Amino acid sequence: KDYAKFKRHELKITMIKNEENKDEESLAQILRMKEEDKIKEEAMGEHLTGAYAHTRAQVDTTSSRLTATAVSLGETSS
Repeated sequence: KDYAKFKRHELKITMIKNEENKDEESLAQILRMKEEDKIKEEAMGEHLTGAYAHTRAQVDTTSSRLTATAVSLGETSS
């Protein structure tokens, strides 16, 4: 009878440890996912910053060309 009681107690301890391990695994997985999200956000931010700078340069170039064309047309019509 004592042996059966001991075995039940041992089984409960094992089950509790298994639950704790599952909790730790879940927490580790959540932390990994958060870290991956953070890395993705940083990469996206860098991508968007680069894309903005590229677009801004294109706008500046186009603006300069339009200004040069307008000046050229003004000189031609004078």
